[in-house]
Amino acid sequence: MSFAFKKHPRHKGAETEVRMLYDELFGDCEELPQYIAAELLLNNVRKNVIAVSSTPLVVASQLEHLRAVSLLELVEWYHEESKNRMKNDLIKRSKNRIIFVKSLEELREVITGSK
Repeated sequence: MSFAFKKHPRHKGAETEVRMLYDELFGDCEELPQYIAAELLLNNVRKNVIAVSSTPLVVASQLEHLRAVSLLELVEWYHEESKNRMKNDLIKRSKNRIIFVKSLEELREVITGSK
């Protein structure tokens, strides 16, 4: 399998902006069960871990064979202050190794290696 997708368990059943973005980006991919802890899957991932914000994203940023990519800037937030706190926390916890893409085009460039 070259590409698989695992939604966060908290998004189960909710039509949130995050869920809709994920469905748009990854809707054609194989979906892994939500109950599996993503950290258990990281050693089997070859290149990219993509998430808005999550602990597995931080863990992936510390593994040499992975690129950690955040969609945080692609999601509209009710409170910019909350978004900035979240982003600063991710930067700190990942030692500034998470890539924060600002467009779908930039996401494509990052995951295909053309950037």
